[in-house]
Amino acid sequence: MQPTTSPLLVRPAPDPLEGLPAYLLRVALANGFAGTCGIFRRSARRACDLAPLGSMLSVVQATFPSSLLSESQSPSSSAARTWNLRRARFCPLCLAGGSVWKREWDLTLVACCPEHRIVLSERCHVCTKSLTWFRLGLTRCDCGADLKAAPSGATAGDEHVIAQWMKNLLDGKELGAPFARLTLDEFSTLCIVLGSYSANRGMKKPLRSAAITNVGEAVMIARHAAMALDDWPNGLYRLLETIPGAGPDNTEISKQFGALYGALFKLLSPEPFNFVREAFRSYLAQTWRRPITARHRRLVEEMQDHDWVSGRVLKECGVAPALVRRIAQANPLVSDEAHHRQRIHLAFSKSAILANACRYSGGLTLAQAAVRLGLPRKRVRHMAEDGFLDVLPRESTNQPWIISVQSVVGWEAISDRVTHPPIANAQTARSQLRKLLWSRRAWRLFLNHVRTRRLIMWHLDGDTACFGDFMIDPDALSKLLAPESDEHEEWCSVSDAARKLGVKDEVCYHLVRTRLLASEVSVLRDRECRLVHRSAIENFRSTYISLVSAAKECCTTPRALLATIRARGIEPKCGPGVDGCRQYFLLLSDWNREALFHVAAGHNVSPPARRST
Repeated sequence: MQPTTSPLLVRPAPDPLEGLPAYLLRVALANGFAGTCGIFRRSARRACDLAPLGSMLSVVQATFPSSLLSESQSPSSSAARTWNLRRARFCPLCLAGGSVWKREWDLTLVACCPEHRIVLSERCHVCTKSLTWFRLGLTRCDCGADLKAAPSGATAGDEHVIAQWMKNLLDGKELGAPFARLTLDEFSTLCIVLGSYSANRGMKKPLRSAAITNVGEAVMIARHAAMALDDWPNGLYRLLETIPGAGPDNTEISKQFGALYGALFKLLSPEPFNFVREAFRSYLAQTWRRPITARHRRLVEEMQDHDWVSGRVLKECGVAPALVRRIAQANPLVSDEAHHRQRIHLAFSKSAILANACRYSGGLTLAQAAVRLGLPRKRVRHMAEDGFLDVLPRESTNQPWIISVQSVVGWEAISDRVTHPPIANAQTARSQLRKLLWSRRAWRLFLNHVRTRRLIMWHLDGDTACFGDFMIDPDALSKLLAPESDEHEEWCSVSDAARKLGVKDEVCYHLVRTRLLASEVSVLRDRECRLVHRSAIENFRSTYISLVSAAKECCTTPRALLATIRARGIEPKCGPGVDGCRQYFLLLSDWNREALFHVAAGHNVSPPARRST
């Protein structure tokens, strides 16, 4: 239908608080037209032709916002439009109080009355049809129902905050920081973008999820927008945390944050929205444990100082890859691993790596420290556990030991340089490990005496000997260790019991497993281990005898003695051919049997002398 060219006879002045669609409907009804479609509306694009207003057009343009006039004359197809000119909304309480059809009701995200805090109505309470601007009465439905008598809507929630802010902007008031520079259209766009992506998370195109002109959809979007804008920027951080991304192994920001990432740099690209993008970059700086590379063209310039980088960047900063791996092993929080497209992507915290580089660059593993000191790795570990070597900090006990170089250098420089040996029978420290220093306690006492200079170590001038090759006086060491002997202790470890019995550790452990040597689990020197009582050792000596000892006392070989006793039907209690033990042991009661004496006599074998217990 083409608009009429006849002048309007009645041209009422617009009310500043009145909405434009309501004013046009009031003008049309005052001139006898059946709704605005008869004079102002074009059926093709639902555009509004304001030319029939004539001389009143200038007053209308001065009264209503320019964005509203532009939207009415050229309706936008954007999903983030500020004005809702398709469906009429109203507050029954405001109409019942004699108010005009308020202009804030035409805003897209104003889904509740800012004054009464109730959800706006968009349907007739009698016929339940949606209200349009083509009806025959401003406050009446085409069915004849009075809209002033409509029941009030539900109580509004957080969406009333957005409605109040938009009303303030419509009235010319400014919002607080950081939204002070935003216009009504810009603030509406921000709310629609954040609210849509928050309410419709998981959708590829959240802005096109449903008709935003519906009150129900507008309520949901406004409510989520209020939560996103609350306590800025923490509200935005909460929104970004709840967006369903591609998973923890994702290395692409666009897939992690979905379409919101593009909206921040397209719909919110103008300069007034810089604070939104700054908040997004701040969130990435705190949570994005991936490098920002050239493919992130929207962020690479502003986030050149991003903390998480690749190993190549650290190498360019002078940190060797081996050192990076060592720091990452000791501090798992400084590295992050992601599996993407069948590849492993490693990222590292640049600040943490550089902060620890100085400490860990001078670190040695146990094996490296053992080589430098010329000692077994077990002894070096004992030195670290007992505090004689400094161990660099570790995140957990499962991380490898890193020994400070300075502490190793201190033991390398502890000996005196001499041109001639001061004594003739000097021996190296390493040669005493299986003699005077066989126990951990003796090793600890030895290190204490060396550190306090009660025991002097030396090496020849010009020699490059390590700590294990330093010379000591064994007689002086024996005197220092004599008062601290642990022979009087009631309990000892299995290794100590092996040395007291004169057997190897593995043989003693086998005796314990087969219960030939009694033991129990207890705590010794702050460590839980299997212990052997002194009485158990004495009982073993009075009950068993090794085949080697018996053969030596009888002046024969162990093989000949073993053949002799087996010929008489006597089997050892343990041994290589019995239960896998590396050493044969016999019962003394079997050895003293009369029949065995006669056989032994025939082989020039005599029974051993009575053993003292």
